[in-house]
Amino acid sequence: MCFNPLLISGIEVKSLGYNPILGPGSIIYIVFIVFTSIFSFIILLSKYKSSREIERYQIKYTFFGLSLCIFFALLLSGIIPLVTRSSDTTQFAPFSTTFFLAFTTYAIVKYRLMDIRIFLRRAFVIGGALTSSLIISLGIFYLNSKVFNAIIPDVVILPIALFTGIILFFLFQKWFLKFANKFFFTTLYDRQQVTEELAAKMNQTLDLNELLTIISSKLTQVFGVEQYVFASCDNSQKNACYIEQNSVINIKSVHKILNESHILNYLEKTTNIIVRDEILPFIEEEALKPKKTDEHIRKALLKLKENLSDAEIAVCVPIVSNNKLISLLLLGDKLSKDAYTVEDIRLLETVSDQAAVAIQNARLYKASQEFN
Repeated sequence: MCFNPLLISGIEVKSLGYNPILGPGSIIYIVFIVFTSIFSFIILLSKYKSSREIERYQIKYTFFGLSLCIFFALLLSGIIPLVTRSSDTTQFAPFSTTFFLAFTTYAIVKYRLMDIRIFLRRAFVIGGALTSSLIISLGIFYLNSKVFNAIIPDVVILPIALFTGIILFFLFQKWFLKFANKFFFTTLYDRQQVTEELAAKMNQTLDLNELLTIISSKLTQVFGVEQYVFASCDNSQKNACYIEQNSVINIKSVHKILNESHILNYLEKTTNIIVRDEILPFIEEEALKPKKTDEHIRKALLKLKENLSDAEIAVCVPIVSNNKLISLLLLGDKLSKDAYTVEDIRLLETVSDQAAVAIQNARLYKASQEFN
């Protein structure tokens, strides 16, 4: 696109190197780049503030890599050439992306930053929406300047084209997402659709056993898992009551998990979803902080990892209502052997909130029936 005369109308040779001559539509392209860059940093910061545990480390390393990449790119291709009056360092500017690649690779390997399929789908959706909206914005500017002989002044048409492109960008995202899910990423679920379907089914019953069956069936279908257990954590009873479970689960190991008071208190306090393969990285990161994790919690987490491995459980999902742990959902490894992604954890967080309300309502209904 940079060779389009609307963006780059020519090249001028100077003593400092080659100087591109910007075309009439370059302002739209520059505004789009600035807008998307600022928007990306805002999204990263907002996600960092609202994210939990492992996701914070993912965002932190991505942010560091992106910041260093932009800093050295500006330094080598802008600041140094202006100060030294020499363009010799500009040839090294593309290597600044190494910082972004290095930090992102580290986050992928150690903290499972992304499922490549989800990443490709997002790249397809964002890239398609951005390209389409940019083409239409440039098309509006081109038609006005070339076909209609600038019937509308540039000072008026530029904001119109820019505003149109921004509106279309968000509209195109929805269309490209539907298109991608239908034709290219049919095995990936739509988080919003899953939560809406679950909410509709949970609203149809007040029977606790049926409710837990609905949740378990849907999640095992979505994630492709065979082993699971739904444990009731009734604070009025000392022993947990297993309501919904798979027969192949190692119940002894599950008992050990539910009898560990430090872990139950930790889950109740933090409401964090625990992924078995992320326990050790979490402990290592916490050890580097000035305010370290309580030693009892650290030992309990290590013991939890051992028990989760024995029970072949990959994810531990606390369901908390009114600051009380009321249920615990344990999911096994995926049959596909894929790891649980950030997208999966976000879905489980949403389902956990939905389930907390539904389970509490079912318990209240059951108590009222027994009272009557």
